[in-house]
Amino acid sequence: MVIILAAVVPSLLYLLFLWKMDRYDKEPFWLLLLNFLWGATGSIILITIPTIILESVYNTRTSQSEFITSVIMAPLFEETGKGIFLLFTVTRRKFDNLTDGIVYGGAIGLGFGMTENFLYFLSSPPEALWGTIFWRTFCSIIVHCVATGTFGAALGFAKYRSVYWKILLPPAGLLYGMLTHAFWNYSVITEGYLLLGILSFLLSVVIFLFMFFGSIRNESRIIYEELLEESGDGILPEEHVFILSNRIRDSKGWIAEHLRKDYLKHATTLAFRKAQLKKTTGINRMSYEADILFHREKIKEILKAAYPLKYNDAGDVVSIQT
Repeated sequence: MVIILAAVVPSLLYLLFLWKMDRYDKEPFWLLLLNFLWGATGSIILITIPTIILESVYNTRTSQSEFITSVIMAPLFEETGKGIFLLFTVTRRKFDNLTDGIVYGGAIGLGFGMTENFLYFLSSPPEALWGTIFWRTFCSIIVHCVATGTFGAALGFAKYRSVYWKILLPPAGLLYGMLTHAFWNYSVITEGYLLLGILSFLLSVVIFLFMFFGSIRNESRIIYEELLEESGDGILPEEHVFILSNRIRDSKGWIAEHLRKDYLKHATTLAFRKAQLKKTTGINRMSYEADILFHREKIKEILKAAYPLKYNDAGDVVSIQT
């Protein structure tokens, strides 16, 4: 029971952290969980067969075979296996940007790390169990989260950009994840390199969090700028623009509570669709334009229900004091 709890509880807490920090456009939890489960099961199955075949070639436990399996094969197969599912997730309309890539990729990494941790804990000698739990809970599982999350970030950043970025950035993100994983494994199996590995690990976590929080701040800026345009066109009140682009949007009292959730959803999606439209060419433009019109009308309906006496005959906002 201790082994199961030690593997499952930290991974779910890390997953909840990722989901909660996605402040402005939370992903559907069922989809996040699906990515997590791919990491925990599907990717493990996909990776196991080629790993067993190649490990059979290096069936003697020497320093050379350990280097090949841990530093070359594990990062190559594991990061590829984890990342494959992201190629399907990125095609969803809900996958908007770099933040979403970090969240979904991180979820896959955490799922994989959970299963891997369970197997390591299960095979650990009793006298080494607590040390194994410590290192794998606070380091190894986070390496998996960072590595796959970085690949997801690359996919999210490239999604609404030119073909040049679509070709260049995802392989670079995948390679970065592999190298991060490989260097951590090398530092663990090589005497005298653990401290350097820990420093490298901490640096990769700082870079990961810098990307994550930087992307969240960028979302706030996009929401503010795009909705400020909408307020100028009378779609929504200027008083709401600051609220919608900051964390106070989650507080109660600034709009009828039964309308707040839908208002946040439509206003946020409107802002993101407008930003995406500016980067999109071809047939997708028509779809985004239709989305923009749809969300504008929904916002008008919500505000008219919230403030029925503060609209003119055309349904445009006159003034709303919050």
